[in-house]
Amino acid sequence: GSININNGDAYTILTSVRLTLTASDATSDVYRVRYSNDGVWNSEPWETPSPIKAWTLTSGDGAKTVYYQGKDKAGLVSM
Repeated sequence: GSININNGDAYTILTSVRLTLTASDATSDVYRVRYSNDGVWNSEPWETPSPIKAWTLTSGDGAKTVYYQGKDKAGLVSM
């Protein structure tokens, strides 16, 4: 799958963005997803996948990355 931030804008001056998610699982479908600004999965909650999600980026100048994990109905988690 993939995440698109603000329809692929090259930059934003706002921390509030819109994520567009595409995720699939050939065997048992994507059941849950979770998001992170730092790629550390210690407290991010699992939620029902949605094609659109409002998200808040970390503050400050520079490149930002939004990470996500998917879990299928068999319980397998993407890296």
